[in-house]
Amino acid sequence: MASIAQRRDGEDLTLREQRARCSAQIHAALAVLQARLGPAFRRVNNRLEDGVAGRVVQVISGRRQSIGGTYRFKLNVDSLDRLLAAREAHVALVPDLEDTFIYAPLGEVMTFATANRRAVGLRFDPQGRALDLADRALSLAPALQEGR
Repeated sequence: MASIAQRRDGEDLTLREQRARCSAQIHAALAVLQARLGPAFRRVNNRLEDGVAGRVVQVISGRRQSIGGTYRFKLNVDSLDRLLAAREAHVALVPDLEDTFIYAPLGEVMTFATANRRAVGLRFDPQGRALDLADRALSLAPALQEGR
């Protein structure tokens, strides 16, 4: 029997459906950011880089740890090292099962990091609106509708 992950609006999704949606959201966030940042940025996996200017944007997906509204975004060592080495570093935090994401400078995001700096926890309300860094929220809806 397939694993079931609970969606915030009560709809059940299999683990495969949840992963497919998360992948679509990451691609949508990359498309939104690429359009916003322009052609100087090139895509490298789940990251956008402007090598000439030393700018990096890392896209990170996150999952809700419990019924509560806190999403956890894990930062791997290589990504964090690349961000810290960049002249200008931003992250795009994409919570699974939500239609918005947070795009903010690394320094602002790290104020919500765990002591070892390997994870960030951000709160969202039951309707999926960001409570932390709410002024940095961007919509995924246009890119998701285009099917990117």
